Amino acid sequence: IVTLVYKRGAFDDASVALTAEAFLFHSVGLACIGANRILAPAFYARGIAKLPTLAGVASVAVNVGLSLALAPFMGGAGIALALSLAAAVNMAILLAMLLGLGLPGMGQALLGAGWYALRLLAFSCLAAVPVILIRRPLADLIADSGSTLVSSGLPFGLGALLFGAVGVALLAAVRDPVAGSLVSSFIRRKTPRP
Repeated sequence: IVTLVYKRGAFDDASVALTAEAFLFHSVGLACIGANRILAPAFYARGIAKLPTLAGVASVAVNVGLSLALAPFMGGAGIALALSLAAAVNMAILLAMLLGLGLPGMGQALLGAGWYALRLLAFSCLAAVPVILIRRPLADLIADSGSTLVSSGLPFGLGALLFGAVGVALLAAVRDPVAGSLVSSFIRRKTPRP
């Protein structure tokens, strides 16, 4: 992605490597950031603004501390990793606080969501295998194209399509109810109304 979007002019291979490393460490925390965007409103909906604020303050403290500790050794990638780890700390605090509210069924709901997330992670790892296997041969095949769009964009696009196809096939194979409801919703939306 970084090569495809940025590599031109003064943005050389070294710049791509530095940016890709920071991008990788930022991406590690995306799931936690997404979870925080879901968990925090659960407190606001109950009129409890203080608890997510405290979790946010703790997260900022962790982010600053880890940034100061990691940046001298890892540079920008250390700052990105610090942000991801701070998001994980924020998520853990919010989960603990949410469980501490004693809401009926909350523990079971969070456990179910956790198992589902692990299942999706396992499927994602399986879907990544064929992408990894075709990446090098495909890159070698089109390396001399002379176009960054072709040499970087084509492998990225085909890899994304393959990853998505394998992921959907895995979800279909286990008859995943969430994926099934999404597909049904999409089919209903595409079906013309009389």
